[in-house]
Amino acid sequence: MNETAQRIITSAEAMIREGGYYGFSFRQIADELSIKSASVHYHFPTKEALGSAVAENYTERFVQQLGDFSDQGAIQHYLGLFTASLKNDGRACLCGILAGEAGKIPESLRIALQEFSQKNVTWLQGAFAQLHPQWTAEECRKAAMIFFSSLEGAMVFAALNNRPEHLTEIGESLLQFLSKK
Repeated sequence: MNETAQRIITSAEAMIREGGYYGFSFRQIADELSIKSASVHYHFPTKEALGSAVAENYTERFVQQLGDFSDQGAIQHYLGLFTASLKNDGRACLCGILAGEAGKIPESLRIALQEFSQKNVTWLQGAFAQLHPQWTAEECRKAAMIFFSSLEGAMVFAALNNRPEHLTEIGESLLQFLSKK
């Protein structure tokens, strides 16, 4: 991917995380980047193509940051990634923002977001299996789904209240609760 396409994706991601999928236009991106709107269309012929590229790029970056789930502190690292995202720019993650629009966004974007969710659950399932070897694969899968979905909701709650520390508190409490099972 060339530099201009990456700049467009970065701009679109920030705008989506600020106002949702329908909260930006190609014209706004072009103005922000001091390029012509036709340049945005050249790289991404449709808003759907751009939205999907944003989701795929976001997923790739996040998965790279996850690292190895076999480390004892892997789940704390995971929680830290969510917290850092909220602290750094005050916005919930892309998946959380777009999940509220799931019934209205294009199918290809919804599929890209499902992939983000599935990759997170799969990684967390492995991390819970390492942390709790006595748990069955199904117990680890359920814990992963609970943890991921709870963090997504906690991130929205923390952003709404402008209290990023709520995300950490909720995540740590949830880990304690899940470990008592």
